[in-house]
Amino acid sequence: MNNIVEPYIKTRKAGHRFGNRSSKRTDVLNQETIKVLKTLLPDSSNWEFKTEYKINCARGDDFTVDIAAFYKAQLRCIFLLKAVESSFNKNRHNYANTWIGETSRIFDGPAGANNLAVIFIDWVPFEVPAPTPTNPEKVETTKMTDMTLAETGWNNRLKNLFENTSVTYCKIQFDYNDLNPDNITGTEKLVNTLRGIIL
Repeated sequence: MNNIVEPYIKTRKAGHRFGNRSSKRTDVLNQETIKVLKTLLPDSSNWEFKTEYKINCARGDDFTVDIAAFYKAQLRCIFLLKAVESSFNKNRHNYANTWIGETSRIFDGPAGANNLAVIFIDWVPFEVPAPTPTNPEKVETTKMTDMTLAETGWNNRLKNLFENTSVTYCKIQFDYNDLNPDNITGTEKLVNTLRGIIL
C-alpha cells in the first residue's frame, strides 16, 4: 500500500526544505500519518486526532506522544513515529531500546488503561545513506532488529493488567523513490492492527 509510505516521502522532502530537526518536519509526519489513519481505522468519522499530546509518564512528569487518537472522546490509540533517513545500522539497537522504553513509560504508569492500542511505526528504507569522513557517499543496507520477543512479552503482560489493550511494533520497509516507492513490506501488520481495533 503505497499510501502508507506517503508520510515518509513528504517528511523527507520537508526535512530537505526546513532541516531534519525542524518542528515542521515533525508536523508533516504527524499530519500525513493522520491522513492514512483516517482511511484504515474503523468508523473513521468518529475519530479525533491530537498531535504532540502529553500523557502521564510512569517516571513522573509528562510524556509527549506523536499522535493521540480519540474515539467518541475516549483515548483509544497512541502512535509513536520515526522516519529514518540515514545511518540506521549504528543506531538500530538504540531505536529498539527507545521502543521498549517508551512502552514502559506508558504502561508502567497511569497512562495504561483498558481499550488502548499503542502502535509504533518506523519507516526504514532498505538502503539509506551512511556517510563517513572517508566515504561521504556511502550507502548501507539496513539491518532490522527483531522485536518479536519484546512485543510478545509486553502483550502477555498487558493481558493480565488490562482489557483489550495492546502494543504493536510496526516496521515499514521499502525501496525509496520520491515518486513511486516499491517492494514495500510491513504494511499488512499495521493495516490488520488498525482494522482490528475493537470499538
